[in-house]
Amino acid sequence: MDLFVINSCFAISYFSRFTPQPDLNKLTPFIVAFNIVWFIVIFSLRAFEIRHVFKFSKVVKEIFQAILIHFLVIVSLVFFFEPQLLEKKYYLFVYCCVLITLPFARIMLLYVLMLYRRQGFNYVNIVFVGDDKSTMNFYRYVSEDNTLGIRVKGFFGANLKNAPENLCMGGVEDVKEFSQLNEIDRIYCASSQIDPNQLKELMLFADENLIRFRIFPALGNFMNRAMDMELIEGVPVINVRNEPLENSWNKNMKRGFDVAFSLGVLLTIFPLLTIVLGVLIKLESRGPIFFKQLRTGKDRRPFFCYKFRSMAVNRQSDNLQASKDDARLTKIGAFMRRTSLDEIPQFLNVLQGEMSIIGPRPHMLKHSEEYSKIISKFYVRHFVKPGITGWAQVRGYRGATEDPSLMEKRVEHDVWYLENWNFWLDIKIIVLTIMNMIKGEENAY
Repeated sequence: MDLFVINSCFAISYFSRFTPQPDLNKLTPFIVAFNIVWFIVIFSLRAFEIRHVFKFSKVVKEIFQAILIHFLVIVSLVFFFEPQLLEKKYYLFVYCCVLITLPFARIMLLYVLMLYRRQGFNYVNIVFVGDDKSTMNFYRYVSEDNTLGIRVKGFFGANLKNAPENLCMGGVEDVKEFSQLNEIDRIYCASSQIDPNQLKELMLFADENLIRFRIFPALGNFMNRAMDMELIEGVPVINVRNEPLENSWNKNMKRGFDVAFSLGVLLTIFPLLTIVLGVLIKLESRGPIFFKQLRTGKDRRPFFCYKFRSMAVNRQSDNLQASKDDARLTKIGAFMRRTSLDEIPQFLNVLQGEMSIIGPRPHMLKHSEEYSKIISKFYVRHFVKPGITGWAQVRGYRGATEDPSLMEKRVEHDVWYLENWNFWLDIKIIVLTIMNMIKGEENAY
């Protein structure tokens, strides 16, 4: 479907009167490269998968993320190998078509699938062993939405108390016969309500009868977040916090973007800003143009964070946060803080690998120590590199924070970011940051 849509966009663009017709000899290898890169991107992101239980928002987000990465790869290839390959108007027209038609086609496919399931097709039969809290939550979810294509055929267990009476089909020993007679596709088992020997026996039965076996762990009663599990020398180990940036592909993609983006800034606007702001800083107060301060970095390692100096030189700069109407602020300093221009030198930190463009804002060493004593999970935010801007900042939690409850909110946003990171989220934060820089921020002082 993707290939049909993409190549239809090329045809529409080629015959459109709004774009010049490119040379077919040059266009053919470009189309081939376009299709190959698309395959690589969607397989890397696994954006081609439509799982049995899906969310519209997640599928659409994945397809937009794939289009963005594909666009960046193609632009890089054209720039390095054949800058004059195509007319720019034609190239942009193709991408506009892809940006509109590909997500629309994916949505229509999902919608057709939902209608198909409502008619009773594309379904799976499942049974539950046990009826603990996790089991019943999952049962309510799948039974209330007939577009999921999941049919609950029964509950099994010695002491079923929460399951609907009409679905109670017997004890654990009855699961095997029932599954064979009713063409069961999946068995979901609550580990807290079954004997370990029975659990192993059921797993073996499922394997021998081509039935998928799923386990609700006993952790479900007090853990309500996504968790990862890995097998180390045959021992299952559950990671209670999902960290996408622990994945090598994600980590390298983020680092590659950081290096490319920071180089772009440092080679273009940074030299001009340094000259203009440097002169204004020097005219208003004595002291250096740049200010460096020890901040807490990834894994609590201290590093020198660079900024354009926005205050008169003072002895309290390493332990006293800036406040509203702070007497130490210079006029040009207040402007730089309001527009976040004082943070531009931190692209040097990004290039050196001490920071990322997006991440939790780094605090002074003293403040990190103080906040860690009064705010739960404060140091969790240091599992990732600090950033020039971050999710907490674009959500309004920036600037000096004397109220512990506001700092707690900032930490919550930082932890949410590291648990839910994706490339598309970073792009969104960059766009929101630029918008805030243009209009200025009330809490930036």
